[in-house]
Formats: sequence, C-alpha cells, structure tokens
Amino acid sequence: MAMTLAFPLQESLPAVLREWSHSRPLRLTAFAAGMLALVGVGVGCVGLLVQKKWGAWVHFSSTALSVVADAGLGPHVMPTLSYAMEELLMLLCGLIYGLAFFTDALSADKKEPNQPPASPPSG
Repeated sequence: MAMTLAFPLQESLPAVLREWSHSRPLRLTAFAAGMLALVGVGVGCVGLLVQKKWGAWVHFSSTALSVVADAGLGPHVMPTLSYAMEELLMLLCGLIYGLAFFTDALSADKKEPNQPPASPPSG
C-alpha cells in the first residue's frame, strides 16, 4: 500500500527533491532483490493464511531481503504519508512475527475444528 501511495504522491514533493530523486539511476541488483522479496512476501502471506510455519519463514526472510534491497538503493525521498504507511506495515509485520514464532498459533499438532476429543481406550 505504501508503494501505491508513493508514486502519485511523488508530485507533491518540492521540485528540488523530485528532480534529485528522478536523476538517480536504478541499481538492477537491488531492484531484482526487491521484486524477489515482493513475490516472497506474497507467497509467505498465503502460507500464513493457511497457518503453515513455512509461510512465516518465507515471509520473514522475504521481509529481511526487502530491507537489504532498500539499503542497496541508497538514500531516497518519500512523501510523509507513504513513509507512515510503510512504518505501520513494519509494525504489523512485527506483530505477525510475534504471533507466528512466539506463540502456538502455527503449532503442528492442531486438532481439526468440530472434532470430538479422542476417547480413552477401553479395556
């Protein structure tokens, strides 16, 4: 969502910052890493929706890759609203990681819903 806001809001930046931002070349390796991270985050979201532990690991590693790719792009200018949305997204990711890795939300031995408890052996 932050990325979708960033492009239209670029026009709201002061002219000097807008020209500086557009004059910088795009590093292909950082761009490729960012695109790979974007795909990985999507796959990780699907894994988390079906409550799989691999989804949490894919999402976490893709988020880490996106941070590295962002650092590889060097300094950049963002509109305030877009930056605020990005920071809220990072906070939400932290909450998701807390639930995924530090609770039993994704435990492997979950019972299916609406199943009766196992009866004790008779004998």
